[in-house]
Amino acid sequence: MASEVIMQGDLGKVPGEALKTLKRLMTKDTPLLQSHVKKTYFGGATTANMLHNRTGQLRNSVRPMLPVQIENMAVKGGLMFGKIYAFSHVGPKGGFKTIRPKNRKWLTIPMKGLKEAEAALFTKAGQSRGGAMSGQFADTFIKKSKAGNLIIFGKGTYQKGAKAGEAKGKLTPLFILKKQVRIPYRIHPIDLFKWFAEKFANSIREEGLMPHGGISG
Repeated sequence: MASEVIMQGDLGKVPGEALKTLKRLMTKDTPLLQSHVKKTYFGGATTANMLHNRTGQLRNSVRPMLPVQIENMAVKGGLMFGKIYAFSHVGPKGGFKTIRPKNRKWLTIPMKGLKEAEAALFTKAGQSRGGAMSGQFADTFIKKSKAGNLIIFGKGTYQKGAKAGEAKGKLTPLFILKKQVRIPYRIHPIDLFKWFAEKFANSIREEGLMPHGGISG
């Protein structure tokens, strides 16, 4: 998935050396946008504008789209979010992504905020131990809560040693079953563009170039 940042202008009237300079500046500044995204949008908790950096996979997949190209009267660069599930997190402010099960009747959503549940669901490094059907859990059963939600209860299992596969810990709620969930977008391309546009314009001014046209997304 890519969000492009475009410097738009009448490049047909720009001297060849200036075009090379614009490409060089875009190449130099795009990694700064990469660093900005990693620092600003990934942290220790999920908020309205930040994602919990639990495994680091999505954060580590953010990278510049290089080499910078000159196409259709524009110098074009951008970022690539190299995980397919980035579509659930990157989108217009105020928007949502609706997630539905593909091959099963229910989505199994990990229970969070319960110490025992998180110990069973995640490693100390914050990585998921697996889904409800992964074999990572024992003594599982489904019960409806007072609020009407279907919840999978169970225990974690030992993964190594002589007790591998045996249940451990207390019986605890592990997953809540949902027909669908709506996830708000937390990384907004227009915000990324605005941040980069200011950085790129400063680089152009420092270089002594006057851009033809303006900056558009």
